This record gives sequence, structure tokens and C-alpha cells, in this order.
Amino acid sequence: MEIRQWNELPVPVSTHLHGGKTPPESDGYPTDLILTKGHGRGTSAHAGHGSVGGRSHFFKDYRYPNEQRAATLWYHDHRMDFTGPQVYKGLAGLYLLRDEVEDSLPLPGARRRCRL
Repeated sequence: MEIRQWNELPVPVSTHLHGGKTPPESDGYPTDLILTKGHGRGTSAHAGHGSVGGRSHFFKDYRYPNEQRAATLWYHDHRMDFTGPQVYKGLAGLYLLRDEVEDSLPLPGARRRCRL
């Protein structure tokens, strides 16, 4: 799966995924920033077109293969020294990976009906 993360906030961000087997270039390290629209305008021939010197202008494409066991994966802004406040403000989310092992368990879920 490839996700294009846009930054329309007034501050840089970096998206980090927990629990996934992710390639290093999609890890979302604290200094791997997606800059704001106004940052660096006119200072680079690449401004507004993806990654420049480890930093992306306006957006970055993250690759998540999702080739692993079932898991709850969660992502958040990972900008250096701002992770806690950003998660508190809601810059976090999650998604579920399912697999055959999980599907074979007697668990309630969207694919099965459960009697209460």
C-alpha cells in the first residue's frame, strides 16, 4: 500500500507507523519532515515536488507493504520533540491487518456473526 501524506498544517510533520514491517525510507524518523507549503519557497528547484535533502515539501509518499501477521498498526506525527502534544491533539490513527490465523479464531468481527 502506498499513502501520500500531505501537510497542510502550519508546522512540519513526520508520519511514523508502529507495528509495521516498513522500509527505512517510509519509517517517518523524527527529522524526516514534510515541510509546510510556505517553507523554502523559491529556495530549491524541487520545492513543491517531493523529497529534497531528506525533507519533503508539502507531501511524502510512504510505502507500507503490510506483508506480515495480523496486527493493530497505529501512526502518528513523529516530529522531534512534538510527538506527545501532536498525538494529544489528534494527529494519530490506526488500521487493522488481518490474516488467515486471525480469521480462523472464534472472534467476533465484520466477517462473522456473534451471538450475545
